[in-house]
Amino acid sequence: MPEISVIIPLYNKGSTISRAIDSVLSQTVKDFEVIIVDGGSSDGGPDIVRGYEDERLIMLEQSGRGVSQARNQGVDVSESTLIAFLDADDEWHEDHLETILRLKRDHDEAAIFATAVIDVYDQEERVRRYTGMDEEPWEGLIPSYFHTAARNLPVITSAMGMKKDIFLEAGGFRVDLWRGEDTYLWAKVALNHPIAFSWHGKVLYHYDGENRITREVKSVEMHPFVIEALDPDFKHSVGQDVYDAVSEYVTKVMAEYISQNILAGDYDRSAKDFLRYLSMGRIRANHIHTIIKSLLHRFGLYTIP
Repeated sequence: MPEISVIIPLYNKGSTISRAIDSVLSQTVKDFEVIIVDGGSSDGGPDIVRGYEDERLIMLEQSGRGVSQARNQGVDVSESTLIAFLDADDEWHEDHLETILRLKRDHDEAAIFATAVIDVYDQEERVRRYTGMDEEPWEGLIPSYFHTAARNLPVITSAMGMKKDIFLEAGGFRVDLWRGEDTYLWAKVALNHPIAFSWHGKVLYHYDGENRITREVKSVEMHPFVIEALDPDFKHSVGQDVYDAVSEYVTKVMAEYISQNILAGDYDRSAKDFLRYLSMGRIRANHIHTIIKSLLHRFGLYTIP
């Protein structure tokens, strides 16, 4: 059984899949399997994968549609008790898997083992910064996932490992969501389990990725974790301290979804969700700023970078 199973969903990423695979094969840790799930690519990407002569690479045809289905399918056939994900747009530093395995060894009580992210815009690179955690080179358990995530998400799909049994227990990635399927899973897990983090083993997150789903501008229903957190029974189930941290995170997500729907021209949904936001009583200047920028952009008075 390999130490860790790596799942890469593939759909028309022929221009970047070699970069992703090469970064896995260059890892300091060598005991892994790589499961690549192709969703019907028409750009030659699968042929590029088949060109690798490495028995650790496993190629599958996707049995359904969507990136969540592809990732879940990869997990279902994986042999390790520890799983990691990599988008075909992105790449890892050579010590990424080594870092995840070290975090698991040192903090086995955690369910998720996350690493730092370098955002790549064309040729400019910026290391993401986080609140509620010590600066580099610290690694350990995140004191409060929700407090940190209210400013900047400390977990993204290409920069984390996870215990397979907890992934399956949580239901995997929701296939009914086109946005937020990953953050919903992290939030549900973080309610019940610690999350470990390291500044080592960084991931290069490329914003020039073709068809990156996070760039899509269309109307979207409110994040399901927000809906669950707004239920009156939620506060009693988690306690006041956790609820306060969750509320910080929830209001940030609400502002993002309101902005998304403004950009998509769905003003009715935006207005309804804005009233929900106000009812939380946790208005933040940066949230309002985000919403106003979306309105200005929608009417041609501002350009969102």
